[in-house]
Amino acid sequence: MKVVTKKDDRKNYLINPAFQLSIVGIFIGISLIVNLIYFYSMNISFEEFLTLGKQLGLPKNSQFFKFIGHQKNQFTNIFLTTSLLSSLILIIFGILLSHKIAGPVYRMTEDLKTMIKDKKIKEVHFRRGDFFIELTETFNKFLHSYKKDKNKED
Repeated sequence: MKVVTKKDDRKNYLINPAFQLSIVGIFIGISLIVNLIYFYSMNISFEEFLTLGKQLGLPKNSQFFKFIGHQKNQFTNIFLTTSLLSSLILIIFGILLSHKIAGPVYRMTEDLKTMIKDKKIKEVHFRRGDFFIELTETFNKFLHSYKKDKNKED
């Protein structure tokens, strides 16, 4: 099996933007749902603390309520920061992961188009680390089998 290892100076990570951005959108959507559940749960916890303070009869301007308010603000800021950071990480890794899927499909499509245009069948190779390497192996085995059978006919 031959794998292409040549690196281009410029790399286009959005080979199939519609597909790749839909993958990123799914990642972000799942992240958003999880983060909203977490944020809602966090707010419920703080509301329980506030309810407890009221049940204990603490005055509204007591240190307890100030502390809980401060902690809620701190947790909200931490939550927003980590949510933005995790979303950025998901976008980057979503594009990189989808690139490993879209790249081989693009490569195979382009190679097949060239073969049709040139009327010449040739081996297909993907980059190291791409998904679906087995597709090239199967295609190349087919090609060798086809050429072998064709030579027997001649």
